Amino acid sequence: MEAYKIMQSLQPQVFGAIIGASVTLIVSIIVLIFTNRGHNNRQKLQHKHELEVIRARLLREKIEDIYLSFSNWETHFAAIYCGLIVYVKGEISEDDAYDLLIKNPGESGHIEKVEMLISLYFPWLIEQFEKVMIERGKVIKYFPQNQSLVGDFKGYCNSQQSFEKSARDFRKALKEEIKNYNIINTEDR
Repeated sequence: MEAYKIMQSLQPQVFGAIIGASVTLIVSIIVLIFTNRGHNNRQKLQHKHELEVIRARLLREKIEDIYLSFSNWETHFAAIYCGLIVYVKGEISEDDAYDLLIKNPGESGHIEKVEMLISLYFPWLIEQFEKVMIERGKVIKYFPQNQSLVGDFKGYCNSQQSFEKSARDFRKALKEEIKNYNIINTEDR
C-alpha cells in the first residue's frame, strides 16, 4: 500500500524518466546479448581458421619430409643398382657383387619413414607408393643370389627404367600434394 502512495506522489516527469530508463536498460541488455553472440561466433570462426592453418602447415611439413626422405632413398638405391650393372653383364663374380653391396649397406630408414608418414597422413598415396616398391622388386631380382638373370642386361635396364618412371610419378604426386597445402597457407598471408 505504501508503494502505491509513493507512486501517486511522484510527478509524471519522474515516472516517465523511470519508464524511459527501464526501456533503455532492457534495450541495452538485448544489444549486449546480440553483440556477445556475434563476438562468440567470430571467435569460433577465427579459431577454426587458425586450426585449419596449423593443420595445413603440419601436413605440408610431413609431405615435404616424405619427399626428401624418398629422394634420399631413391638416390641411394640408384647408386646400388647402377653399381651392379657389371654384375648383371657378367663382368664380375657374385662374391664381388656382394662386396659392392656390403660397401653400400643401404638406408632403409628413409623408406620406412616414407611408408610410415604416408600411412599416417596420406593414405591415398599408398597405392602409388606400392607401385614404386613393386618396380623396385623387379630391379632387386637381378641382385646377387639370382645367377639365372646374369647376362640379361636389357631386362635389367628395362626394370631400372620402369622403377625410375614409377619414382618420378610418385615424386610428381608428392609435389601436387605440397601445392595443395601451399594454396591453403598463401590465403593466410
